[in-house]
Amino acid sequence: MTTVASSYLVNSTRGLASLTLGALVLSGCGHMNPYFDPARPHHTAEGFKNNYGPSVTKTTSDLLRWYYERARDGLPKPPQNPTATLAPDLAFIQANARAGSSSATMQPAMTWVGHATMLVQANGLNVLTDPVFSDRASPVQFAGPRRAQPPGLSIDQLPPIDAVLISHNHYDHLDKNTVRALHQRTGANTLFLVPLGLKDWFADLGITNVKELDWWDNVDIKGVEFNFTPVQHWSARSLGDR
Repeated sequence: MTTVASSYLVNSTRGLASLTLGALVLSGCGHMNPYFDPARPHHTAEGFKNNYGPSVTKTTSDLLRWYYERARDGLPKPPQNPTATLAPDLAFIQANARAGSSSATMQPAMTWVGHATMLVQANGLNVLTDPVFSDRASPVQFAGPRRAQPPGLSIDQLPPIDAVLISHNHYDHLDKNTVRALHQRTGANTLFLVPLGLKDWFADLGITNVKELDWWDNVDIKGVEFNFTPVQHWSARSLGDR
């Protein structure tokens, strides 16, 4: 199967010019593509394709060789100096969230949580991108790539989230434990915007307030328009679903 990739372009009808949240996206399957639309050039009968050719040309043997050489050479090397950290301004974040009932009083702000996870506060909305709060980007928490730094905010320190943007399904961008915890905090009050093909994955977790988007699809949330735009990438959560 082939895949595509995306970002979110967020336009507000209430004053905020635009905010581009870089990302990645779209999955398919090795058999018949149930979402196939012949009118869309990135669709194929078997899955999806990028606009500019294959994203990844490496073979499995290339990947195994890279893992071996990385372990042999001790890469990545540990940092030479401690990583600087900055405590989040929790008072501002919570006060800004309370002001969200009036978009005129909420200050546009972005808090970097880690990697692709950002809390965006603007135009009366609290939005979270590609949330990962787990210790490992992995299907299990006893093995797999471990984060180098803890999240800048904990889930409990977040304000109520209006929308969660998911760019693609790699484990460092879509974390099962995190999305389940976010859903349990606010239930149906949090909308998950996801790439085409991921709605069923969320439904298996009991999360149904989900909107699937294909390239250039859009959705309006309280006067803020979210557009799903292409980026060159791929997606997979196992060896057989790329």
